[in-house]
Amino acid sequence: MSGLNKQGSRYLKSNQCITKSCDELECEIGISSMCIYPGDTISGITNMTYRRSVPLIVLQALILQWGLLYFLSSLLVPRAELHKDFEPLPHSIVFIAIYLHFLNCMQELPYSWQLFHHLPDLHTNLPDLFLFGGVIILDGFVVPLVSFTLGALYLCTSRTIGDVILNAVAVAFIHDIDNWILGLNTRANLLAGKVSVRTIHIPINRPAMRQFVWSVVYIPVVPILMSSSFCFIGFQVLKL
Repeated sequence: MSGLNKQGSRYLKSNQCITKSCDELECEIGISSMCIYPGDTISGITNMTYRRSVPLIVLQALILQWGLLYFLSSLLVPRAELHKDFEPLPHSIVFIAIYLHFLNCMQELPYSWQLFHHLPDLHTNLPDLFLFGGVIILDGFVVPLVSFTLGALYLCTSRTIGDVILNAVAVAFIHDIDNWILGLNTRANLLAGKVSVRTIHIPINRPAMRQFVWSVVYIPVVPILMSSSFCFIGFQVLKL
């Protein structure tokens, strides 16, 4: 039983935690979910430990993600430098696209926050704590933030409404690349006969999640503020 399972089990009777299938968690948040396991546990049919398999998947995903983000950033050129004659793009359609892009990038944030918050309960080994903590920080916070920032600015470079829609689809998948790699790994393990049903007890954080829902979902102050800010930066400051 993992550290978080042990800690979460204390809240099980009082309904202070949720019970989640590990396979379902992997589908929802990707590589960050692999950080819940002890580093010396066998990760799959290759008999590699999570201490070795997680960095290999993370490295592959980061190379692909940062490669795409790098080339995307190279396209952030003022509109007037690329096209002498251009029609102003309605800011409203870009605002909507950036808003949706923000929601997409923030999908995994609640899980990432909880896993990072309880990371010391998962790993008492200091090297594992730094390794898996770094993975959660990169996958759960840094990549979504950078993907949102560059993707939002890239949406401001769209020339037509059709371009906005196509570009919104293009930037939507970047932070899911690690999930695709992990999905292939999961299917390969399943077809090799490695079937195991594991669950984990994750302590709940009602106050933080209540604030998150109010400010992002019901009264969307955060997405509106972020979308408006990047529209202003993209069109008025950078002249994209």
